[in-house]
This record gives sequence, structure tokens and C-alpha cells, in this order.
Amino acid sequence: MDINQLKNYLRVDSDITEDDELISDIAEAAKRYIQNSTGKKYKDSCKIWSMAIKILTAHWYENRKIYVSNSGSVHDLPYSISALITHIGLSSAYEALEGDKNA
Repeated sequence: MDINQLKNYLRVDSDITEDDELISDIAEAAKRYIQNSTGKKYKDSCKIWSMAIKILTAHWYENRKIYVSNSGSVHDLPYSISALITHIGLSSAYEALEGDKNA
């Protein structure tokens, strides 16, 4: 995913480059996290994959400590990313990773 797309989603000005490497690293980690969580292969042209990576990247970029909701409960991930990960994992529309035991 292009760094400028990520920065636009994060509302980081394009001329601010101090966090470019961090943002790229977080996005790559998000992609791998989703692949490993779902057993599905990343597809660059898929809008749902793209949104899932953007949301997870934003969450990790903005919350670099334990995530606590407004109600005070501790969560691993916001519902929106959990729902997208579940969708990707359960849908037959996405190709299984090679070597996946469930393929």
C-alpha cells in the first residue's frame, strides 16, 4: 500500500516525513497480522483488504499502548477491524495462503 494513501487516511500531512518509516512498518505488520489471523492471501486490488489494513494501521499508530474503550474496558482491537478480519477469514472470496492447513 502506498505511503501517501496511508498518510491521507491517518490525516498526516504529506510533507511531514518523520513517521514515514514507522507508518510503512505498521502497515506491513497489519497486512501480515491479517494474513496470519485469517489464513487468507493479501490481494492488493481488494477494497476490503485495503480498508482493513488502513484501520489496523491507524489503530496501532494512534494507540501505542493498551487500548481502553470509553467504557473503561480493555480491548485488543476495535470492532470495525475485528469484523473485517472475521469477514476475510470466513469468506470464500479470498484465496487461502499457500501451505494453509485449512485450504
